[in-house]
Amino acid sequence: MRLDEKDVCELVSMAYAAGLDSRKWEWFLARLSRVAGGIRVFAHVFDLKSASGLGLIQHGFDPSFVNSFSDYYAQLNPWAQRFGALPVGQVIASDRIVDPRALKKTEFYADWIRPQGDITNSGGAILINDADQVVAFGSCIREKDIDRLEPHWLALAQLLVPHLQNAFRINNQIGTLGLENRIYREGMEPGTTAIIALDRTGRLKFRNDRGALILERGDLLTLSLQGRVRFADPGADRVLSRALYNIDLEMAPIAAPFFVTDARGSSFACRAIPFRNPEDLPLPFPGPVRLTETLLILLTPCALKTSPGTAQAEMRNF
Repeated sequence: MRLDEKDVCELVSMAYAAGLDSRKWEWFLARLSRVAGGIRVFAHVFDLKSASGLGLIQHGFDPSFVNSFSDYYAQLNPWAQRFGALPVGQVIASDRIVDPRALKKTEFYADWIRPQGDITNSGGAILINDADQVVAFGSCIREKDIDRLEPHWLALAQLLVPHLQNAFRINNQIGTLGLENRIYREGMEPGTTAIIALDRTGRLKFRNDRGALILERGDLLTLSLQGRVRFADPGADRVLSRALYNIDLEMAPIAAPFFVTDARGSSFACRAIPFRNPEDLPLPFPGPVRLTETLLILLTPCALKTSPGTAQAEMRNF
């Protein structure tokens, strides 16, 4: 196959359109798959500290396998375990990242790759490695098509990489501004507020720097191996569970503030609110997310007369 300049220009244009609206990444990947010969393509967001997947956008994979990847297999991905050591912006063939012989001995290969047919990872690139969150871009090709399609794919991917890096950064910058506007509407100060975004199952999708520090300490919020976030305090966690349960309700109850105190005696005013208003988009993370499938946890420091010790929650109006 030969690279066509018109196809490349169209893909670059679609990538920047997705940078302005993260819902359009699906369109970009569908077109990329066709241009690359019908291969399966994806972008994967991975948290290096928790070794958990934060999101997957793809084209060509069976939906049931996509769900099982998000639920379990993302943290078993042998390529993802090497993400932190890979150079940013350089397309690398997959057999240079993980030895194919070692790959075929893994649970990930036996239970997730092999049941999908004769596909194999065909390489890709780390687009962004920022604050231990990695955005990886790659493809899977049928083994019988490797010799015919892989050289074309690797060359095309390298041409697209700088544009994809810019597009994902645009996603993040514009989406973060949208989050800050939402924080202002909730009467909070963006400069001091920790932001943590969850999907409908409670799985982490985004956190700002302050949110990352809270998750790293682990005394107020915890992050499981499956990438799910919970409050350490049982009372606060019940509020979070109820908010996740209500996330799809058309007339969800008003999210009243509640208060938590960490082990050091620092107190926070918290809100758990659905991120569903059209003016809130685009989101600062990639993926086809319905407006009713994202929950924001907002935590801002406040002054409460509480004693240091185990995190405790003060619930009002629940």
